[in-house]
Amino acid sequence: MMALAVSLTFASGLMANEKAATAVTAPAQKMELFNGVIEKVDMSKKDVVVEFQKDKMSFALNDQTKVFDEGTKVMKLSELKKGEWASVEYNKEGNERIAQIIHLSHFRESGHMFSAEKAPKTSLNW
Repeated sequence: MMALAVSLTFASGLMANEKAATAVTAPAQKMELFNGVIEKVDMSKKDVVVEFQKDKMSFALNDQTKVFDEGTKVMKLSELKKGEWASVEYNKEGNERIAQIIHLSHFRESGHMFSAEKAPKTSLNW
């Protein structure tokens, strides 16, 4: 009877270690990328819509979402504005896209050296 108790204790310890190892070695979720212009920001719903050409994607925002302006300057979620160019790194959770990192760029804004109005007049204009 004592041997049975010892073997059950040993087996349950091995099973616990296997579960812990499985949890640690689970593959990281792959982030995806979408670039476009911020079409809408709804802070009450914690949601941002980004559009590129005819594609629109909605992204959920949360406390872990990081926003960077022109490099490494950290911004608040409340500073997101319609019309800004954004690169959104996101994960999918079910049918929802969760924004992890949003990089903003102002190169397409009026007056910037790379904006559309300063671009040479060619058939390749934006």
